[in-house]
Amino acid sequence: MIGKEYLARVLQPTISRKAADGSLLVERHEVVDDWTRVSNEWILVKGGHARSFTFQHTIYSAQELKDLLRHAGFQRVVACGDLEGHEYGPEARRLVTVAWKSDSATAPGRNERSSGRPMS
Repeated sequence: MIGKEYLARVLQPTISRKAADGSLLVERHEVVDDWTRVSNEWILVKGGHARSFTFQHTIYSAQELKDLLRHAGFQRVVACGDLEGHEYGPEARRLVTVAWKSDSATAPGRNERSSGRPMS
């Protein structure tokens, strides 16, 4: 998922791209509900006809996602910046969380680095 922190820096209200078949996809994005959701409209123009698709995404910061997982009963939650377990920070393009229900869910030293991040 893309974290709210990264999205705040890169979100463009409108983008478009042309496909090899000549069709055009126009994407419109708007942050709504006090920065908790992104409302999207995708307009596909192909062969002189346009179709519109609308959908929303809930967006989370690392802290919000960690809090939700802890509230759901996970005892340990780590936020990473990618699937390899690199640190989550301002430059991270992805928000990945790893969560354990209890300390016995992993064997110490076997499934995690000394930093507490998951092994790649």
